Amino acid sequence: MAKQTAAWGIDIGHCSLKALRCVPSPDGDGVVADAFDFIEYPKILTQPDAEPEVLIREALEQFLSRNELRGDKVAISVSGQAGLSRFFQPPPVDSKTLPEIVKYEARQQIPFNLEDVIWDYQQLGGTEVDGLLMDAEVGIFAMKRDAVFKALSPYTDRDVEVDLIQLSP
Repeated sequence: MAKQTAAWGIDIGHCSLKALRCVPSPDGDGVVADAFDFIEYPKILTQPDAEPEVLIREALEQFLSRNELRGDKVAISVSGQAGLSRFFQPPPVDSKTLPEIVKYEARQQIPFNLEDVIWDYQQLGGTEVDGLLMDAEVGIFAMKRDAVFKALSPYTDRDVEVDLIQLSP
């Protein structure tokens, strides 16, 4: 059996850094939160005299001094305003052709050149009937490349490997 690792979810918000560590439940059917951290900034990031980069750096350094991430997966959240989410229902298609349809739809839905964004998709629901994907919904998610690198920079500056970026509501 493969080793199951823990995962940290980290949110750098306007008022604080929040983090939650989850591990597989003993029965393997879910997850259990086994650690958390909350580090409030001395100032709200949007205050006129606040230095967001400094406040974030200090909070992340404090978090890393109190928590061991080595061997764990790391997921971060970024404001949903920094990205784009679009949903569509593909026509009944051969499930093997779904990636091509999604790429076509991404070109239509993402108002930027696809080379300027980092994007992915997720199939939601649907069933396969006689080789055709029916009643599925597909979510397309994108962020401008420079916004992704900006969101990652506090972590990469501290050698934290981020496995996943999630757009928050």
